[in-house]
Formats: sequence, C-alpha cells, structure tokens
Amino acid sequence: MGTVGDEQDLLDELRIRRLHAAYVDAVNRRAWAEFTDLFRPEAVLEVRAGGERADEVVGPEAIGALIGGYLEPLDFLVQVVLNARIVTRWQGDADRAAARLSIAEHRQATADRKSTRLNSSHIPLS
Repeated sequence: MGTVGDEQDLLDELRIRRLHAAYVDAVNRRAWAEFTDLFRPEAVLEVRAGGERADEVVGPEAIGALIGGYLEPLDFLVQVVLNARIVTRWQGDADRAAARLSIAEHRQATADRKSTRLNSSHIPLS
C-alpha cells in the first residue's frame, strides 16, 4: 500500500498532465480566454525565434495575445502532446514540480500552401 506522499505525487502528476492537455486544446481552438484558467497572473512567456530579439509578456491575456499573433497567418494548426517528463517534489519541495513537455505541431498557411510539422519543447520549472 502506498503512502500519502506517493498518492499526492500521483495526483499532482495527473493535474499537471491535465494542465498540459488543456493548454494544447486551448491553442488548437485558439481559445485564448481560457488561458486565465491555465496561467497564473504573474506568468511570464519569453519567445526567441532564431537570433531575433525575444518577445516577452506577462499574464494569461498577454500570453494568449502573443501566441495568437504568431498563429494569425495560419489556416490550420493542431498540437499533440508527445511526451511529458514530470518531477514532483522538485528540489525536495513537496509543493513544487518541474516538467518538460514535448509537442508535435502540424500547421498550414494558405498564402503559400506550405504545410509544416514541427517538434518543440516547453520547459516550465515550478
């Protein structure tokens, strides 16, 4: 029989996996308003494309607006969670976790009729 800590770790991991699924689902549907349920008000997103200056925003609404702006030229987008590595009790703290999320992304823009498939990783720590 597992201990209370083991059971809490399993529940924490399940909640994190559900959060990952909800994020990908919201992006796929471009449901940016749902980001208020997914991100804390102080959440920071920094996006660096190649050698360009990074775009950095704070808060769920700004995160949705930034991602939405990047996706605006696309007619089609679907993301699928490939794998997630989740560590509960991050750095010995029972109230923290870390996760690395791998996503496959399929997208198409009508302007050039070009379809692309990308793999990306998002690494929130804590």
